[in-house]
Amino acid sequence: MASRRQNGFSLLEMMIVISISLVLAAVTTMSLQPVWKQQHVDDAYNTTLTSLRRARDQSLSRPRTPA
Repeated sequence: MASRRQNGFSLLEMMIVISISLVLAAVTTMSLQPVWKQQHVDDAYNTTLTSLRRARDQSLSRPRTPA
């Protein structure tokens, strides 16, 4: 009888690939956390600055009334 050739991957091979993928995802997430935090700070700064500029522009565009 001729030996049959097996198609596909073994369970061990699949577990190794999944493990490596999870480790890479964890390393990527950990390395990107400081970038995400800095982006959050930058967004808050830009929002505050935009609000201040709008308030300044509105106050300058209104005519002054004598007190």
